[in-house]
Order: sequence, then C-alpha cells, then structure tokens
Amino acid sequence: KRGKHDEALDYYQRALQIQEKYYPSNKINIAQTLNNIGCSLGNQKKYDEALDYHQRALNIRETCYPSGHVDIGKSLNNIGWIYDEQRQYEEAFNYYQRALKIQEKYNPSDHIQIAQILNNIGTILRHQKKYNKALEYHQRALKMREKYNS
Repeated sequence: KRGKHDEALDYYQRALQIQEKYYPSNKINIAQTLNNIGCSLGNQKKYDEALDYHQRALNIRETCYPSGHVDIGKSLNNIGWIYDEQRQYEEAFNYYQRALKIQEKYNPSDHIQIAQILNNIGTILRHQKKYNKALEYHQRALKMREKYNS
C-alpha cells in the first residue's frame, strides 16, 4: 500500500510541475492538484507537509471562487482532518465547523459531504470527552448515511 501512495504522490508532483510551468493561469486545476498532494501526504502521515499543500489549495480557492464555494468547504474539511490527525482538536473543530457551514448552505440537507463532516465533528467531541454532544453529531451523520444508502 505504501508503494501506491508514493507512486500517486510522484504523479501528482509531476502534474503540479507541468501545471505550474505550462498552465500557470489555470489556478483551479492547480488547487485540485495541491489538494490531491495534501491528501496523499496526509495518508502517509506527513502532516506538516500535507497541511502546507492544503493551505495553498485553500488560498487559491478563496481567491478564485466566491466565498462559501463548496470547494472551499472541501479544503477546510481537509485542513480540519490534518489537525484532527495531529490531535489539535480545537483547530480541527474550527475548520470542520467552517466547512459544515458552507456545505449546509450549498448542498441538500442530507448530502453525504455533510454527513462526513458531522461524523468528523463527532469524533473531535468524543476525543474531548464531550460524549453527549458527540453522540448527537454521530447520530445525525448516521441518519444521513442511511438515507443516502437506501
């Protein structure tokens, strides 16, 4: 599995070099590639590097999209995930909340992306020993997933 992550990362890095050299004005695609690199690095537990790539993707998306665009929400969620993995739960919680606000505004109320973020927030709350609140978030996420899968 490790080899596949390394291989994917190599391809993403090469894609980024090509995009930055030949298509520097296509910021949206560059942001997506930065996001993919961030996810690959996160999966390899290289969290500081991953955070840097996710931050760069977010900066581009915030520049290119209107505020509250769903891709900004995805970047916020990914940054939350990195902080979550680093056990920086307050930071993670803040990013997840911002992501949730965006996703709830632009997606149907039972959208799978919303369920994912609710689940992430529930996990943070569980780590913080706020069990009743965590349960609420997990139950909301579960309801959405059941509806989505039926």
